[in-house]
Amino acid sequence: MICSAFAATQNPPLILLNGFIASLAAFDITQQHKDYPISKKFTLIGGKVVPAFLASLVIASLPIVYFLYTLGVANPIAAGGAASPALITSDRLESLFLDLNMGMVVAALGIFAGITFVLLASLAESKFSIWNGVVVRHWFLIACVFLSITLALPTLSTTNWNHGHSVYSRYAYWLGIPLIYGLVVSMHSLSSRIRLVASLAIISIQLITVAYYGLFGKNWRSDYTKFKPISNYVLRNYPQLYNPIPEIFIERLNNKEGVPKPDNANQPIFAYPSMNQPTKLLLSNTIAGSVASKCPLASRVSAEDGWAYINLPPTSKCNLNLTR
Repeated sequence: MICSAFAATQNPPLILLNGFIASLAAFDITQQHKDYPISKKFTLIGGKVVPAFLASLVIASLPIVYFLYTLGVANPIAAGGAASPALITSDRLESLFLDLNMGMVVAALGIFAGITFVLLASLAESKFSIWNGVVVRHWFLIACVFLSITLALPTLSTTNWNHGHSVYSRYAYWLGIPLIYGLVVSMHSLSSRIRLVASLAIISIQLITVAYYGLFGKNWRSDYTKFKPISNYVLRNYPQLYNPIPEIFIERLNNKEGVPKPDNANQPIFAYPSMNQPTKLLLSNTIAGSVASKCPLASRVSAEDGWAYINLPPTSKCNLNLTR
């Protein structure tokens, strides 16, 4: 809790991790001393868990106290307009974990593969009983998944979504910690042979992923202003499957930061891979309907902040007469 409190001075949502650790510690104490009366269990929890938790809260609160004293606001980032609760949406939550350009799945593939393998293996061993095979055997892993999602919610409020990062979102780095911990703990429920195979597979997948993006994420595949190869493939061949937060699409398409408003006088249109033969368009929601009507095979998807995507089949020959 003390260690995570220091991390929370930089990333405030991590204070929720302390609550999870405190709850887990209290649970462990009650399990280890089942024969003790309730009053003695509370005494142990009060003597061990509560002081550490309170100390962690004090440490995590130091930046808030400092900024209140020096600037008069608890969080200068939020006060400066760099965060908005209105941006906390399911689309952004999905983006943080599953986006093909900056989501956790891009660079932490071993974690996702491991969790999937563990749950499927347990499901098969329990003759496909979801309750006994997954819920009962892996309640801690499930709790860690929900913890990671809960920790993610405050991060969704940032106005700079396609922020500078190496390989994948900086938020996803520390949101992966509960998932890794839950995965490692859940491995003990597997037989030794399956556990060995799963461990080797997870490590191999992650090593290959690290090698692909570079040990320190310095190659072109790690650049946050360029589309990753997997997203290029999907955008060219199956554009309807990938509708990222508009900021991701615009900045990676233009290879630079900066997002115009969709309702200005110029009505900007962004086309992938080109205006001549696009497979995906991003444009103002106000004109998306008229553009989509020119191509019967086009599909329209509303996006954040007044934008809309129009997905075109790669073989479509629609005469859209597009101009930026």
